Amino acid sequence: MESFFKGVVLKKEENKLFYGDTYVDNKEIFVWDDGHSIRPDYVYHHFKKLAEIFGRPDMTFHSLRHSTASILFELGWHPKEIQEWLGHPSKRMCSTI
Repeated sequence: MESFFKGVVLKKEENKLFYGDTYVDNKEIFVWDDGHSIRPDYVYHHFKKLAEIFGRPDMTFHSLRHSTASILFELGWHPKEIQEWLGHPSKRMCSTI
């Protein structure tokens, strides 16, 4: 994961040089090549298109979170690890997986 984020930072630095003064330099990690923010509605719109293509129009980001927790549990992750990874404040939230 660390190498992934290092790559993202490196790509942002390359884009800053390429775009020069027109680059929008902000603190966000995931941005367009010119530094502009990726709007949440853009991500949501394309997510919903993919969900429909794959026959799951009811899929939401929150349901992905639940699926992730279930998959991690099936892979042998300890509930405490899942709780921390998902950012749940209490173990009880993850014990119903």
